[in-house]
Amino acid sequence: GVRILLVGRRGGNLRLAATSVLVDRVATLLGLVILIEIGMPFLWPHLALPEQRYALPAIGIGTLGGFAVLMVWRRFGRFVPVLRSVRLLDDLSAGAERVFLRARASLPVLALATVGQILSCLVLWTLATALRIPIGLGAILLVFPLVTLIIVLPVTIAGWGLRESAMTYALGLFGVASDQAVTLSLIFGIANIVAFLPGALVWLTARQPAPLPAVPLGNQP
Repeated sequence: GVRILLVGRRGGNLRLAATSVLVDRVATLLGLVILIEIGMPFLWPHLALPEQRYALPAIGIGTLGGFAVLMVWRRFGRFVPVLRSVRLLDDLSAGAERVFLRARASLPVLALATVGQILSCLVLWTLATALRIPIGLGAILLVFPLVTLIIVLPVTIAGWGLRESAMTYALGLFGVASDQAVTLSLIFGIANIVAFLPGALVWLTARQPAPLPAVPLGNQP
């Protein structure tokens, strides 16, 4: 929402801004799912219930299915006009086509989205090491993408509370005590806030930016 607001303040197209932010969220989701599916065979032995094991491939299948629907939404809208009446989804489908159907755009975007999630895992592992919590980087790479996927659900503010519950269960699979998991999750959240403070200062002190050039949202070469 803040990103869209800032683009609007610069005179940008709000529809295009909303589409860009949503495509960014789609890329982040795909990066998470890539890591989850890569780690799936290594996480299976730590899951006691068959339902938990089935959930991992179901996440990948569901994500691919939703992504496929998104990619064809705009094309089917040509034959089913009611689909195109949902302007936000129509714009999102058009933006997704422009990014993910071009290898020169999609490969770097997906690579950066995946690397970004790996860096978050490195941050969490560094904090765990500093707190002397007995968990390795490999275990964090297996479970933290799942935790991040869970906190995407818009049921709490910025994932607070939900992340702590998910971390307690996920790290418990590798023998981490619940109080240690909650402490690690809280410090990770605080570290993120501290890391973002310089950006807030820049935002508050920056001069009014120059207007953005107009960019059409439709078929663009």
